[in-house]
Amino acid sequence: MNRVLAHLSDLHLGFRAFPARDRGWNLRERDVAAVFQRALDDVVRLNPRLLLLTGDLFHRPDPPATAFLTLTRGLRTLQSRVPGVTILAIAGERDTPLALGDPGPVAVLDVMPGVHAASGAPRAVRLDDGRIHALLVPFAGVRGGALPELRPDPEAELNLLLIRARNVPSPTPLELDPTEWDYVAVGGDHLSWSRDDHIRCPGSLERVGWDPWSEATEEKGFLTWDLDRRHADFVPVPTRALVDLAPVRVAPGTSRDGTRRLRHLVEGIPGGVDGKLVRIRLRGDIPLPEDGVEGAFLEGLRRKAAHLEVEWGPDLGDRPPPGPIHGHELLLPTGTGGPRPVGPGIHLVALPEGAPDRELPDGLRRILDDQATAHTGEASELKLLRLLLQGGTPQILLEEGVACLDDLGRLEVDDAEHSVPELVSPEPAPDGARPSMDGDAPILQELRGRREDMVEAEGEVEARTLEWARDRQEAESRLQAYRDQAMELRRRLRELRNDDAVCPTCDKTLGASRPALVEKLRDEWEMVVQDGKWWKRRREQLEDRPEELRALEAEALRLRVELTELESRGPGTGGGPPGDELRSEPGEDDAWLHHREAGQVCRVVLQAASSGLRRWSEGRLLGLSLLADGEVGVMDRGGARIPFAGEIPGISLCLQLALARLAVGHTTLAPRVLVLRGLDSRGVDPLLPLLTELGRQVPHILILVPGDAALPGDGRVAGIFLLRTGPLGSESDASPLLTPIRKACPPLGTRLEAVDPERH
Repeated sequence: MNRVLAHLSDLHLGFRAFPARDRGWNLRERDVAAVFQRALDDVVRLNPRLLLLTGDLFHRPDPPATAFLTLTRGLRTLQSRVPGVTILAIAGERDTPLALGDPGPVAVLDVMPGVHAASGAPRAVRLDDGRIHALLVPFAGVRGGALPELRPDPEAELNLLLIRARNVPSPTPLELDPTEWDYVAVGGDHLSWSRDDHIRCPGSLERVGWDPWSEATEEKGFLTWDLDRRHADFVPVPTRALVDLAPVRVAPGTSRDGTRRLRHLVEGIPGGVDGKLVRIRLRGDIPLPEDGVEGAFLEGLRRKAAHLEVEWGPDLGDRPPPGPIHGHELLLPTGTGGPRPVGPGIHLVALPEGAPDRELPDGLRRILDDQATAHTGEASELKLLRLLLQGGTPQILLEEGVACLDDLGRLEVDDAEHSVPELVSPEPAPDGARPSMDGDAPILQELRGRREDMVEAEGEVEARTLEWARDRQEAESRLQAYRDQAMELRRRLRELRNDDAVCPTCDKTLGASRPALVEKLRDEWEMVVQDGKWWKRRREQLEDRPEELRALEAEALRLRVELTELESRGPGTGGGPPGDELRSEPGEDDAWLHHREAGQVCRVVLQAASSGLRRWSEGRLLGLSLLADGEVGVMDRGGARIPFAGEIPGISLCLQLALARLAVGHTTLAPRVLVLRGLDSRGVDPLLPLLTELGRQVPHILILVPGDAALPGDGRVAGIFLLRTGPLGSESDASPLLTPIRKACPPLGTRLEAVDPERH
């Protein structure tokens, strides 16, 4: 048996996402299980002495039976194929229950022969008659209060540390002396990183989460550590392929053009879309994707892809907040003696079992209301801030939110209109006489010139967008090719480790020629790795639209707005025919701020809420619409309908998110506090990308979740509180209303060097 250990982390068995299924399983659940099995097959070939599992083995503290069977069967198979291997495991955030007395599913592994698991307090394990000492520190041991002391055993030949921690700067990190440990196995981040060579985190085995495309450039796999050579290797594991297409600009009634642009991008994908997770982003003022791209083309892609994620609607999230956000601390009753300051971030408030109506107690609501409305006096601003704080039914949120946004939009419109030079209309013609168009000639000439400028600018934008998309796809295909080549070279090098290695061509022992071949393959591998790193950086550089393209889009947008203004004011034009392709596209260029009708604002709110609803419903619901009676309805594959009772909390949640996004992006309002309801036991996972983006502009987001919800552990949630039951908010009750029950993984620091604020 080799003196090698294998280090796996963040398996997330039982993770489910997207509606696709495979032989009765959720497709992504099967993907995660298959990657774990492939990783174990690689571990068997390495023949290690130890297997380290550093947390989040399960995606939930109450994993489905399929997840538990996948883990236990996999470990038993490993033990049968590698006799004598010892397995050390700790629990992470995901598989640690909220209830302090509940040990969670990882504790069950401790009854398996050859497995040592820790899910509560830190635990020391001694192997090989005390020569190996391993300190197991699960998430429960670092989730609040005083951090544990990390002490090695000075009598042991080998000291190992398994811990949940994160690689982020902090003034109060979890400190350790790296010279005291032979290997520190860290879990808690989904991206791999290392410090001091022997302090390492392998990242997650799969791209788990509702936005796997955000990790498209990151390799997935596990680590090995040679105890004699003190050398680490990263072993990549193949995962399901991803395709993240560049955004496609579309417009209502032009599905043929949208299809042409999208087909051009799809045809450039190496290997096509078959069996891949594909994301398409359609940017434009369209209520459904079929209004911008032909439905038959989308349906053909959907049949081929493992999952097709289609995002559509106006681009509402690119603008920075219009002004500074007031205050960075929120006073919350988290301790005796009055409210205490809490830093900015996303905080979860876990509701006790049986809490009615998912509501905050009056005492806590008053505290939040006073702080949320402290920096405004306008009636519309006060009303909108209270909607973001108190929520409401879908109808109330839509009607009152639209009215507030419309009022706030008018404030900006008045200023904008005063900056536009007015066009003077000609004197009215006498009764019965045909009005002369001679005076209109300069205006008509200017209109023609503006149209030509806009057509030329939009053509340049389309050409540059296609060029960027081609460069992006080339970088992605080159990166994947180098990864495949590196994996093949790694496989061949592993086969040549033994002295009796044979030639793969003639099947004869290599003998004396083996070292030269190994050196040649290692040189090739190093060159491939260096080239692959360059293409990875190139792919990351092309992730966002280039500044040049953004400038071209801004210029085309400016020309479109100016043309629309001229068409609406210029005599004899009438604003253009209904099908004129040069008309402004409301929503795409913020035209809702230039219209006084609340119906225009209503449409943009519904579109913004629809993107969140698609995530909340896992793609089952396509969006929101207004029914014939003016009530808020939902759209699914069967068309528009009345929402079911179980869908109403999610609709209200998504409308609140939409109002907050529009308020910070398109008005002068800067909300301090947002309180969200409507999440179920899945927790915040589906909406976390939207919440994280919004959290850069709204400093405090409180989310009410049921006590059995799956809680994220990747650091994007700043803290978690338990809402107490009893006489909440009464003056006679001196105990806190909100009790901190656990936080994200603590950051990891060392005593020999300061935490580098640039290191992440």
